[in-house]
Amino acid sequence: MRRRTLLGAVGAGFAGSLAGCTNLFETTSSREPPVVENRPDAVYIPTHQEGMNMIGMGEAGDFTVGVMYSWPHRFWTTNGQQTERIDVGRNDAIHLMVSVWDAETGITIPSSGVTVETTDGEDYREEEVVYEMLSQRMGFHYGDNWPLPGDGTYTLRVDVGGTNVRRFGEFEGKFGEPGSVELEFEYSERERNDISYTMLEDRQGNPGALPVMEMQMEMGSQSSSGMEMGNESGMGMSNDSGMNMDNDSEMGMGNHSGMNTSNDSGMGGGSGMHDSMSMPVGKAPAPDSLPGESVGEQTSGDAVFVATAVPGGRFGDQPYLLVSPRTPYNGLVIPSMGLSATVGGNEVSLEPALDPEVGYHYGANVEGLSAGDDLELVVETPPQSARHEGFETAFLDMQSMTF
Repeated sequence: MRRRTLLGAVGAGFAGSLAGCTNLFETTSSREPPVVENRPDAVYIPTHQEGMNMIGMGEAGDFTVGVMYSWPHRFWTTNGQQTERIDVGRNDAIHLMVSVWDAETGITIPSSGVTVETTDGEDYREEEVVYEMLSQRMGFHYGDNWPLPGDGTYTLRVDVGGTNVRRFGEFEGKFGEPGSVELEFEYSERERNDISYTMLEDRQGNPGALPVMEMQMEMGSQSSSGMEMGNESGMGMSNDSGMNMDNDSEMGMGNHSGMNTSNDSGMGGGSGMHDSMSMPVGKAPAPDSLPGESVGEQTSGDAVFVATAVPGGRFGDQPYLLVSPRTPYNGLVIPSMGLSATVGGNEVSLEPALDPEVGYHYGANVEGLSAGDDLELVVETPPQSARHEGFETAFLDMQSMTF
């Protein structure tokens, strides 16, 4: 259930602001292009590609938080193996996105829970627990469509809940406590309307994925300059706020196995809090960089599962079965699923975990485990994150895998 709080006479004011919307807003927000017909049960190129504006970045306890927005758009929530489309609401002005990560390693932090509040200091206040989401361009993040009553200055507060997933190495004792950060930003409908919106008529529905974004910004800065992210030229862009937003010029191309062949894994955020830092997108490590001996790689529901057997020591006294699921093409981490495995006739539950080098993964200690053991991996619950277009038909019907 969506929980929304609007105080004061916001409705009338927002209705007035809608009356002044441009044709572009009417075309791309409240009248999005139709969903692709005969969508594959796999990752596919969506109907369009959007840019983004950066609101700001700051520290929230152990977490680093980045906030962006784009056009409001449809997305899909997940309940078991079923999805439900959430269309743009009458009062939705933007699609708000929050990324949460560890500044030292660049590891994104799922399973923490995020609440966002916006206020203008007068009659308007909006507070909501936002969805966990998967996007081809941003990977894992938190977000939702969001109402704003019109142009003006807003204070945005992000509350990040502590995570209870298993943590290893330098992550032990971190991320268990909640944190919060406040950012002030200027919003204008005109700048929102200047965000790029590119139709992909010739490629929509084809197997593939849009390239992930690469984003860099100075800590503590805010922007409402209408900077576009995700331009198809692949050129780096910057502005006075210290933002630098690049992307890969190849769209819908890449390795279907989900292997990351780039030197930049998307996990290296630097060695501490600097004046400028990258906003990671949550790429999984390349399979050959995972610790332990390779057990194998399999695909289910178009997700790629890489498994290794790690000797005892790093992840506990007993050997550790490590499973790293990722999306095809871009190799993005897939959180919020339930996994079990049968090894040598014994069934074990794989628990989500965070490691400074491996990032988010699933694992279990298994006595006597070796890379040569027969392994059956079962997806008990498919990923429950909400999905942006292009992911909503994938990662649902997930058959068991034998390594």
